[in-house]
Amino acid sequence: MNRNVLAAVGVVALVAISLPSVLVLKHWRSHRRAANAPPAPVAATQPATVLGGGPRGDAMLHPVQVAGRFGYINGDGEIVIKPQFSKARPFVGRWAAACEGGRWGVIDQTGEWVIPPRFGAPKEFYDGRAPIRGLGVGGTQSDYLTPSGELPSRIRFSDCRRYSGGFGPAQVNGRWGFVDSRGEFAIEPAYQDVRGFSEGLAAVWVGGRMGYVDGKGVVVIPPQFDLPAEEAAPCDFSQGLAAVRIDGKWGYIDRAGKVAIAATFEGARPFSENLAAVRVAGKWGFIDRQGATVIAPAYSDVDPPAAEDEPYTGGFRGGLAAVADSTGRWGYVDALGKVVVPMGYVRAYSFRGPLAQVITAAGAGYIDKAGRVVFKPSR
Repeated sequence: MNRNVLAAVGVVALVAISLPSVLVLKHWRSHRRAANAPPAPVAATQPATVLGGGPRGDAMLHPVQVAGRFGYINGDGEIVIKPQFSKARPFVGRWAAACEGGRWGVIDQTGEWVIPPRFGAPKEFYDGRAPIRGLGVGGTQSDYLTPSGELPSRIRFSDCRRYSGGFGPAQVNGRWGFVDSRGEFAIEPAYQDVRGFSEGLAAVWVGGRMGYVDGKGVVVIPPQFDLPAEEAAPCDFSQGLAAVRIDGKWGYIDRAGKVAIAATFEGARPFSENLAAVRVAGKWGFIDRQGATVIAPAYSDVDPPAAEDEPYTGGFRGGLAAVADSTGRWGYVDALGKVVVPMGYVRAYSFRGPLAQVITAAGAGYIDKAGRVVFKPSR
């Protein structure tokens, strides 16, 4: 079935879907609570499993766990894909990775398998492809899965990561380069490590130092930053600036490599909605794109950047940012620093559309931007 047909089926089925039993529907809806105020603070406990480290992507379906099985809700907190999977990841575009019987596949927005569960652990689809690891003899090879569920007849890479900006990072013989939409190297594997493209530039490592290349492989910012790849999650360009570490302190450079905000911070995050989180004297606050403090450093933590090859979805989203107070309880502040949702959660993630995932002692649930519980925490 081609992509257009899949998309049409997904839209029609999502509108027309009906749950099989009124009793089951009533049971599921018991997990929703239309409260006028956010819940009281809860004691910190081991959080429920949050697959993929919290919401990501741009599709407005959100994974939930009910009685040990995973399904999906819409922005109103209504279950539109019944809990039926052993594990599930957030939707990215029209597809989401789901697990059954210890094997992963891909579902559409009706909950139907587009690619049956037969893989170890696929990542989400970005730019129409998903990296698959653990292939080949001994599970030491990787390659990209197409939306039709196909892998190349010959597995080509020792490792590969998510596509972004039209390119996928791929490793051959211990060196990294970038493949195009056909899976052919557009930028030859010549680097010790790389990150994905963001705003037309990608971080690369030569001689242990980080620089940036463009989509033609031209070095735009020469490797000069003494920063290992495993600590470079904040360094993707966002709103024209990238966080870098210089002489042990963090600041921001522009696309020409010029220092735009002096390196004076203990930590830094990418910009989102014209604000970026920075750490001063052990506390996190927010600055604007000129480097001026907008929200004074007062928080023990902010939503951290994703690991390895994931896009950054933290910081301000929809006018609110997840932050933690000195006790480690999480809530949300607006762009002026006003607490909108009190610090009462074991963990809180950035908003994705109208909802944000939060963790309580009871499990994972969702709230809206007023702090009202849209889907009651469960596991």
